[in-house]
Amino acid sequence: MVFLKRKSFSYIGLPLVVVFLGLVMQSLRPDFLSPSNLENMMRQGGPLVLVATGQALVIIAGGLDISVGSVMGLASVIAAMAGGKWGLEIGILCGVAVGMACGAFNGVMVSWFRVPALIVTLGMLSIARGMALTITHGMTMDVPKGFNYLGWANWGPFPVMAVLVIAVFLVCFIILSLTTFGRRLYATGSNIEAARLSGINVPVHRFITFLLSGGLSAMAAIVLTSRMNSGNPLTGAGYELTSIGAAVIGGIYIRGGEGSLFGVLIGVIFFTILSNGLMLIGFSSYVRLMLEGVVFVLALCLNLLLYRQPE
Repeated sequence: MVFLKRKSFSYIGLPLVVVFLGLVMQSLRPDFLSPSNLENMMRQGGPLVLVATGQALVIIAGGLDISVGSVMGLASVIAAMAGGKWGLEIGILCGVAVGMACGAFNGVMVSWFRVPALIVTLGMLSIARGMALTITHGMTMDVPKGFNYLGWANWGPFPVMAVLVIAVFLVCFIILSLTTFGRRLYATGSNIEAARLSGINVPVHRFITFLLSGGLSAMAAIVLTSRMNSGNPLTGAGYELTSIGAAVIGGIYIRGGEGSLFGVLIGVIFFTILSNGLMLIGFSSYVRLMLEGVVFVLALCLNLLLYRQPE
């Protein structure tokens, strides 16, 4: 019965909340559902889909990654710097490589040195942001010609960025839902000791989730850098909160072992509608930040309530 309640919320309850929120925003701003704003929301929500997907993988395996925003900032400036020296393609590869390197460091420390994920990723949050600010002296960096293609070009009626994000999301969804690796991640998050005794290589599986989280965060940074047409050391600020919020409001159990990426996608849509709608209505960025924080706390409380074991 409890399991059905969780499924009902992720697959029925949350989508209905998203539809209701969209209708409220449309009633307050008649241009909210206009084609131009819908396209804008796709561009706005795309990077969060990538980051929240990586975050969800880490949480399912029993971890937490609060360094994602800072990793995005470092990947952004490295991509811009490398792209300016060696060309667009090399710049993108270097940005993704840096993100994966940060994720690999987190994964090694958590998986083999058994340092709590919160401590390791908190340290990486400071390290990555500090490196990005040191490299750029706090300034934005120019990007090579053509870098803005990913962020602004369309394939027919669809943004190129949205097509890329959906493709990456579907690959992650298939891996988590239909492969042995995905089942082992759930087992690891449910009970690490039991997973170890059943023959699952727990350190390797947890390491891979952090590696993917770093790589997906870097990909999100590339998309944002393309949209802004500049490398910014502050890229990704606040994504720590929204990525975890999208995961937990989408039904990923904050303590690991349960949840679906489908719910994460709906959670991202919820946060995107909320942020975009509040901006159109005229709320300042400070008020929007405060309201998103309130939603995050409420989502976390609801998450713990849904997964509370019956007495």
